[in-house]
Amino acid sequence: MRNRWLQDYSLRNIGNKEKWFLWISFFYIIYNVFPLFADVFHIPVAIPAIMVAVGLIILYPRESISSKAVKWFFVYIIILEIYGVLDSVVIINGLGMKEVYWRRIIIEAAWILPSLMIVSVLHSLDNDKLYAIIAYGAFIFILVSFLIILPLMKTSVGYLRDEIHNMEESKPLGLPDYALMHAYTSILVLVCVNVRRGSVIQRCFFVAAGALVGFVIIRTSVTTSLVVMLLIILLSIIYNSKNVGLTLVSIPLLGVIILLLYNDGYFTQWIESLMPYFEGTSVYSKLDDIHQSLIQGTITGGTLKGRMNYHQMSVESFYEHPLFGCDSVEGIGGHSKILDILGGMGLTVFIPFILIILSSLNEALRKVKEPELKYFVLLSYLVAFVYLYQKGIFGGPGWLFMTVLIPCGIIALRRKDKDDIYYTNTRWRS
Repeated sequence: MRNRWLQDYSLRNIGNKEKWFLWISFFYIIYNVFPLFADVFHIPVAIPAIMVAVGLIILYPRESISSKAVKWFFVYIIILEIYGVLDSVVIINGLGMKEVYWRRIIIEAAWILPSLMIVSVLHSLDNDKLYAIIAYGAFIFILVSFLIILPLMKTSVGYLRDEIHNMEESKPLGLPDYALMHAYTSILVLVCVNVRRGSVIQRCFFVAAGALVGFVIIRTSVTTSLVVMLLIILLSIIYNSKNVGLTLVSIPLLGVIILLLYNDGYFTQWIESLMPYFEGTSVYSKLDDIHQSLIQGTITGGTLKGRMNYHQMSVESFYEHPLFGCDSVEGIGGHSKILDILGGMGLTVFIPFILIILSSLNEALRKVKEPELKYFVLLSYLVAFVYLYQKGIFGGPGWLFMTVLIPCGIIALRRKDKDDIYYTNTRWRS
């Protein structure tokens, strides 16, 4: 079984066309998940995106644009272009309004389209070996990137986040940007499903890899990531593949247990024990606000109320201008991709945007039959949705992890309707 598992990552019996597809895909993947590459070559984000898009269209002119997600993407971009021509508000989170509208749209396209095209080709070829090479090859590159910056991360708890704001040339090479730090959390979904399904050796590897990923997530000092990390672990533990009904019962039961612990003051004590570890980071102030909110029984503190106020600004703008959005960015909070699209550009832009995500989710779910794998695909998209709602910056890494790396890693674990669990479909071989 070990040899057959290793064969899933071998390039043997792969046609030249598929090899070119892998080279093109990994060029874009490495650009996004291996920060040292982008830092050394200083390649603008649009360049890899254009190269990947052109390369995939040449290789697979039909397969690369056949998915519904890609089609909805073009609808989304066309509407953004119309907004720009009409001098309406075009909000792309992470980009300032000083950029001309067409450049903002190009960067948004560069963040989204390559991932959608890669996964469109993968779903069309529908080959487990290609799914595995893409997902777990990227996983190895990510782990190597962690090892490179590990000595820097050990200097202080909030080192990674602190360096994000240091734009000087002396900034160490290889550090992830904010969007990539957010995306790291979704890797734990892939880790958890492999721990559940792998052999003893595979489980040991993924437990060790998960520990490294968890350490990096903690060192990013992103409060949302810490909460999502705990959510992934809890939801992975309570899932029962033999009794889905028991899982459905376990989720509200877990909620009752959390409520009881809250009433007994355990959360307050737990937060008090965490605060010294994160002292000096942005997490500390948020933990302090949560601590005070638990004691007083009402939301208090600048960090919590500030984020809620930003979200409320976008919500109120949506209520006032639900169809086409507002006339000015001044009424937009800027701290939620989803709410900012709704408040800034209305349902006209939001509907195709959300249909990109829902279409890609549906396409991934259709590739697996086992409830356990469907559960983890849904969990990976739930994680992405948390960041789309809570954070303004999603970027290329967010789309790559949400639509390609995590779902494809899960799909590669599916069992074919054959005696061999690692049976590989050979229809595509040339």
